[in-house]
Amino acid sequence: MKNIFYILLFATSILYSECADGQVELWPDYAYGGCFDIATTTSIDFSDYYANINDVIPPEIGQLINLQVLDLSGPNGQGHGLYGAIPLEIGNLLNLTHLDFSGNQLDGSIPAELGDLVNVLDVRLSDNQLTGLIPAELGNLNNMYRLFLDSNQLSGEIPNELGTLSELKWLHLNDNLLSGSIPDFNNNGLRHLYFQNNQFSGTLPAITSNYGFLIFDFSNNQISGSIREDWNYSSIGELYLNNNQISGEIPLSILAFQNGTYSSLDLSNNQLTGSIPEDLFRSIRYFDFSNNQLSGELTEEMFNDIDVDLIDSWSYNLTMMWNLTSNQLSGVLPGNICNSNISAFITLLDNQFCDPYPICDGEELTNANEQNCCVDVDNDLICDDVDDCVEDCAGECSGDAYLDNCNQCMCGANSDPDIYDCDDDDECEEGCDGQWYSDLDLLPIVGCDGICASGALIDQCGVCDINPDNDNSSCTGCTISTACNFNANA
Repeated sequence: MKNIFYILLFATSILYSECADGQVELWPDYAYGGCFDIATTTSIDFSDYYANINDVIPPEIGQLINLQVLDLSGPNGQGHGLYGAIPLEIGNLLNLTHLDFSGNQLDGSIPAELGDLVNVLDVRLSDNQLTGLIPAELGNLNNMYRLFLDSNQLSGEIPNELGTLSELKWLHLNDNLLSGSIPDFNNNGLRHLYFQNNQFSGTLPAITSNYGFLIFDFSNNQISGSIREDWNYSSIGELYLNNNQISGEIPLSILAFQNGTYSSLDLSNNQLTGSIPEDLFRSIRYFDFSNNQLSGELTEEMFNDIDVDLIDSWSYNLTMMWNLTSNQLSGVLPGNICNSNISAFITLLDNQFCDPYPICDGEELTNANEQNCCVDVDNDLICDDVDDCVEDCAGECSGDAYLDNCNQCMCGANSDPDIYDCDDDDECEEGCDGQWYSDLDLLPIVGCDGICASGALIDQCGVCDINPDNDNSSCTGCTISTACNFNANA
């Protein structure tokens, strides 16, 4: 009887699990699973049911050759979702236009077979546990306008083929383990490049896009070299280059940067040098240049002709900020920095500005002098107790005046003797006794007898006289009869 019972149970399971000819069974244990007709199924969208699915993507899904939309997006790492590898059979879905497996627990590599989906427009595999390389075959998807591979564990370099996709508009590769150089992108319609939080190196790529509001994020990598001058900055609305190893000066072409409500330019935590462009504050609504090596002064001209109404609108919605913290800016701040609420949105901490600080709305501009280098005590410029801040011998904060061997304060290459207490022409020489003398009349020298400070000199007869002031009477003698100190016994 027991054997008969198991036979009946097995037969029943077959009866209720098999699909008709021309159908494919997928996820039979879920309410939205079951039998899918190969001829008529053009869309599978389970995005509304993601919280209940814990299963693999079966390879049989590759039989639904008329599929155009396949959305199996999951709960973004909340402990549910699809797991296992992406089946190679996905490459059979040649009519597919939209593929979304994001927010699951898929692992393994991205199948190269995805490169066979020549009609696909939108591919989203973000927020999974995918590993390995980005297949170069994805460069075959000439119709694709969106590719999201972010928040995985992908490694290796970006295939150069992705830079040639003429329809690509959104490319998100952020939060992976990608490395190497970033390829150039020759694509006039490109809109978003999200490459942050990887291990990219090399220099910034060439980008030809002229779309109206571009967003490029290359932050938190190991990119070096200089900021590109040939980007179309008038089309860039957000640019994040922070936390890299970029050096050199800020190019003037960056002043064409978009100045809209949501514009943002972040160059912080790099190795930028040189001065601040004069038109910077008039040109860019929000920028962060903190933690670089920018130098020079902020001048009155920089804050002239800033639109008062524009500043008022910025102050109303609090979307404007200029951050120059932790650089090497110096000098005295101009008084017009207090105009039009500018001072409320500029941060200048940890630089080398000196007193007097501007008085804005009845108060000293505290965000400039706190943690800065110079303070004024009884009209003498000295350095405050700030790490890495050194006053030179002339009283200039982080100046290059120095003490010579005679303990004289000598002007450095950037010191001005008309302003600071330093010399640029004092003499200092070492005597034969090993001491240094600034008064060369007191400088001891070795006499002609080889003794330091003996006073012995070559006299007018051409011989060493240890007492030259005694009219040659102590000359050692000369065997030449015509010499004035002839001595036959010499």
